[in-house]
Amino acid sequence: MGFVGRNGTRFVDLRDGSPVYDNGWNSYWLMSFDCGNRVVEILRRERAMGVSVCLTWAYGDGGPNALQISPGRFDERIFKALDFVIYEARIHHISLILCLVNNLNAFGGKLSMSCAHKLLVLMCLSHIQPSRAIIRIMLRQS
Repeated sequence: MGFVGRNGTRFVDLRDGSPVYDNGWNSYWLMSFDCGNRVVEILRRERAMGVSVCLTWAYGDGGPNALQISPGRFDERIFKALDFVIYEARIHHISLILCLVNNLNAFGGKLSMSCAHKLLVLMCLSHIQPSRAIIRIMLRQS
């Protein structure tokens, strides 16, 4: 399955227009750098139950295990952890919905969303796949 869009009230595969029926779960913590074995286990278990989509965070601003430690400074461990999640999801045939924007006010979200984050969201909604290098450049400019 590639990118998913909609046709009326139904989800469709944008490549061929075929209907898409998925079920999923939310595991915000997957890119925590110390969760490798837990990531593999939850992906394995969810796939065994027939679950095919996971929503997880692909951002983090300040605080412990943050992707962006401070404006323009990143924790490479967290990038590697996110790479691991993407790799393992592919192995387990799990599609990921990666949240690139923090909408939680308690974690510096919505009200402090930068122009770079907004542009990333627009790129994703337009089905443009930003690379990690582009994400880093854009976040440095925020």
